[in-house]
Amino acid sequence: MSNVPTPIHSPPCRQDRLQYEPAKAVELQWFLAPVQGRMCAIAAAQIEQTSIGLLYVAAALGGATIRPPSALEALSVSTLRCGKGRIEYLEPLTGIGRHPFAAVWKHRWSDPPMKIVHNIRSNGSYRCVPRVTTDIFNLGYLILQGACGPGGIKHLPQGPTQQGKGRALLFDLGCADAGQQHMWTGGISNGTFRGTQAGPSLPLLVSMYRHNCIEFDAIYAWELQKFEQTAWFANIPEAMRSRISFYNVGVELPNKTRSSTGDVLARLRATALPRDFVVMKVDFDAIDIEWALVNAIAFDPSLAALVDEIFFEHPYWFDGFNFGWGKVRSPNTHTVDDVLALMRRLREVGVRSHFWV
Repeated sequence: MSNVPTPIHSPPCRQDRLQYEPAKAVELQWFLAPVQGRMCAIAAAQIEQTSIGLLYVAAALGGATIRPPSALEALSVSTLRCGKGRIEYLEPLTGIGRHPFAAVWKHRWSDPPMKIVHNIRSNGSYRCVPRVTTDIFNLGYLILQGACGPGGIKHLPQGPTQQGKGRALLFDLGCADAGQQHMWTGGISNGTFRGTQAGPSLPLLVSMYRHNCIEFDAIYAWELQKFEQTAWFANIPEAMRSRISFYNVGVELPNKTRSSTGDVLARLRATALPRDFVVMKVDFDAIDIEWALVNAIAFDPSLAALVDEIFFEHPYWFDGFNFGWGKVRSPNTHTVDDVLALMRRLREVGVRSHFWV
């Protein structure tokens, strides 16, 4: 595929003409009552229904709307109903907060280390979701927006109230380094992607959307860890470099008394238009700032109108178990119910929210 940016139509779902419907057989079960303290039990009870949804995810690779789900799959896939009868599909939100079959473990941080090792090695039921397991960084649960059409046509469906064509913009908050050259030049992936603990996020996100026939016109990336600018850009293909703005500063919340290159929301307002297709990844390990920033997008209509797809990793209290984030010890941190409510709020205002790893 050429690396020339692909013109795409403006976002097909608008905030004032959509309805979000959670997957009845999977996601809805996480919202019927508070789930803190019951996370693994709920996940384990959904293995069959979740498996059916993952079959649709596999079929949807190469474009989020490549085909509608079957009647059986539809119970395990969430939907956005847009104006004029259009429908978009998303993976269901679950309290696992990553791949629903991720190998997270039912041991507590207070357990003796040898007990933990013994149980993980010898007892499959010690997993949060028994009998099934996958890499905790497996991204094969995601249903992303796509622009693949018949014959390889690259477009997003034209919404009923849209005017003109928008750009595709990527905001990567916590990008780390830019990766090795082969990560940028590998062409279209086979659709098997792993999270950013397995590598830097920028080439990963570019590859994921390229696989769905979307090429970014401009990329804005923030990273607090210091890099020498020439070295950071060295492995990025020459044709891509002019599209990337790299801010080697930490992400900040808006400040009325001064401007800052770390103010992501100010950059978003100054750069994006409602007709643009905007993707944002939020994972820069400053939990309070991350939480406030994503809440701002969820509850400020002027910001929600500028973001189409958001990826969010947030270490919440996982019933005291080892979730893969390290020691989130305190139940006074955000709970699974807090995070699920925020992710669903985003979807209800038209932002396609996804858990990131």
